[in-house]
Amino acid sequence: MQKRTRRTLVIAIAVALVGAASALAGPLKGATYSVSLPTSGTAVYKHLHLRTYANTGKLILTVSHNGRSVTAKFSGDKPFLFCREEDTLGPQTTKPATISSSGSFTATVDQKFLVQSGEPAITQQIKGRFSGHRVSGTITTQAGECGGVSSFSASA
Repeated sequence: MQKRTRRTLVIAIAVALVGAASALAGPLKGATYSVSLPTSGTAVYKHLHLRTYANTGKLILTVSHNGRSVTAKFSGDKPFLFCREEDTLGPQTTKPATISSSGSFTATVDQKFLVQSGEPAITQQIKGRFSGHRVSGTITTQAGECGGVSSFSASA
């Protein structure tokens, strides 16, 4: 009988640990994660590790109240690029991205310059993973030779 009790206790502890780990996997429901933009990354042009340019601003990730989706946007009026660009950005286009049960997501932000029409000049893909109060991932910038990849991490 003692063997059965010990086995039940081990199973109960394992279930509790799995439950605790899965609770940390996702985001905080309704939370806003504000991420300072990375100061360097790997540029598309010659695959060099270069400084990034964004005069001001942050990446802002807003989790829905049910914790199932996240909306990404960039604050500031200058683009986050791997070369200097002085043109002011127009409105950003984005839509909520689904958050998986493991806490991962892929969001896209399209950007145009104020003087531009047609297709977006800049596409930012944000791939990340939430773990409770923390989020980390990469920002991939597609903007010709001004594109590249940077990593980020932040807390809510």
